Amino acid sequence: MKRHLFIIALSAIFSITGCEQEELSPRTNPRFIATYIQSIDETGVGFACNIYDFGSEEIIEYGFLYSLNDYPIMENSEVISQVGKPGDQFSMKVEQSLINGVNYAVVAFIQTTTERVYSKPIGFVSQGAPGFIFEKFEYKTPIFYGDTITVWGSKLSKLTDKYAVNFQNQEAQVINIEENSFKFIVPEFYEFNTSENGPDYFDVTLQVLDKTISMNVNIPFQDAEFEVRDIQLIDYGGRVEIHGNYLKDANLKIVTSNAILESIHWTNVTVEYAGNDKIVFKPRISYSETNQYLTLEIRGKTYSLGNKVFEFKTP
Repeated sequence: MKRHLFIIALSAIFSITGCEQEELSPRTNPRFIATYIQSIDETGVGFACNIYDFGSEEIIEYGFLYSLNDYPIMENSEVISQVGKPGDQFSMKVEQSLINGVNYAVVAFIQTTTERVYSKPIGFVSQGAPGFIFEKFEYKTPIFYGDTITVWGSKLSKLTDKYAVNFQNQEAQVINIEENSFKFIVPEFYEFNTSENGPDYFDVTLQVLDKTISMNVNIPFQDAEFEVRDIQLIDYGGRVEIHGNYLKDANLKIVTSNAILESIHWTNVTVEYAGNDKIVFKPRISYSETNQYLTLEIRGKTYSLGNKVFEFKTP
């Protein structure tokens, strides 16, 4: 019986010792043999890497970082990657915009569950690449200032500072960069087309890395909306208020006339306030009381409100 208890105790000691040795085993990271340029021409650059040791940690992602910086890291680089564990050798090709004749550096990386490991950087001189390919715009219709427009395409950059968007000659903020799309916010602008194309055609310029695409596109823009109100009786020198939505326009034009106008090119009232939901103006006393037909031009579109908006009080 004593001998049996001794064997059990001895087994327990060995078991505990074994656990301690397991827990104390050093964690090892993956190790690279080399990262090298597999191919380079005007269609892009092919990178390749050989792995000497996968290490002890689970590998969840691998790929390459390339950058104008001599030491590429996630914060300053473009990334191409795949999920999972690679083989002893892996390769990928970059077809995003690369500037011809410019020096870049590349590193391979392996992401484990606890750490990201980089290879030694190597340099190369780009011969160019096709770069960003535009597919389509996606947006709610009609659009207005502050709305977002999604740009769908391929061969995009992962770095926000590699994008520039101009919408009707105003810089637009780029947000939400994904693998095959990015968004930009419609800026406030007041250059609306009044030519034969109409006010809903806009000049849009998209720049991704070194590639720029310019186009003139038809995107329906929100019309002004007006509230129907009782006729306003005003004194000479009094104020008229127009209420509604989407009225904002830095180039607002208002004309009072004695007949309906098809279009206007000037303003003959004194505008005191012009906001998104209200416009306040004074008709000029020099015009006769018969000039009560009201016409506005807002964002390149003409709105005839007729002669039921205001009347002068009779003496």
